[in-house]
Amino acid sequence: MRLNQNYTEGKQALLQDLVCDANPITQSQCWIIGDTEADVLAGQALGLSTLAVTCGIRSHSYLKRLEPTTVQTNLQTATQYLLTTVAASNG
Repeated sequence: MRLNQNYTEGKQALLQDLVCDANPITQSQCWIIGDTEADVLAGQALGLSTLAVTCGIRSHSYLKRLEPTTVQTNLQTATQYLLTTVAASNG
């Protein structure tokens, strides 16, 4: 698996700025949604939950190998998953 490390690092830097600016939201409440390895790896590097979508440029099997929190087929199923997950965690 070949990764463009510079692209991942760039996304990680942008995410770090967003997470720091998102007070009082904690990292445990943040998710990154993306369709590439750069999205998933940047989120993981910051300790964020990661949701990979297969409606973009990467396949399900490719994204699954990166071990994101979840893999969804499109933004509709991603939204449903997040709403269900957030509702469950808020008890």
